[in-house]
Amino acid sequence: MKSIKRIVFTGGPCSGKTTFTSRAQQVFAERGYRVIIDHESATDLISGGISPATLGMYEFQKYCISLQLKKEEICYRAAQEMSGDRVLIFIDRGILDDMAYVGMDDFRNILEEFDMVPEEINDRYDMVVHLVTSAKGKEEAYNYSTNSARYETVEQARVMDDLALDAWKDHPNRVIIGN
Repeated sequence: MKSIKRIVFTGGPCSGKTTFTSRAQQVFAERGYRVIIDHESATDLISGGISPATLGMYEFQKYCISLQLKKEEICYRAAQEMSGDRVLIFIDRGILDDMAYVGMDDFRNILEEFDMVPEEINDRYDMVVHLVTSAKGKEEAYNYSTNSARYETVEQARVMDDLALDAWKDHPNRVIIGN
């Protein structure tokens, strides 16, 4: 029986999600797992010219969630079809991360367009790994060079980290890794 696990890597800006995901991919591949990485949808959009600055945050999050859902579906279908009994799908930010950018009321309104409610989102993922932003205690490491789509100040990164922690607080299998 094939085992497919979906693991979200979350945390504030500059917490090491992308770096950690790449390293985890290598480690688990060496242990015989097939690993799929679903890169951060917001970064994909911003890098492609679709951003909160051009659309507004509410509209941007609608596009972000739409892309996230499609990418997660593609990754899961590919995992089902690929060879190997153990497949991990690493997701760089899950859908609940979007709530941090618009608030609960707007997030609920956006999800309604996809026939979803926030309470069912935790069930989509087997594990959530929260990486604490470097903006909390390792400020000298906070930078913009590792992600061209990053725009948050150190203070904003701290707030976003707290909001991400809160968004995933009800996930039954959440791990928090300090910086």
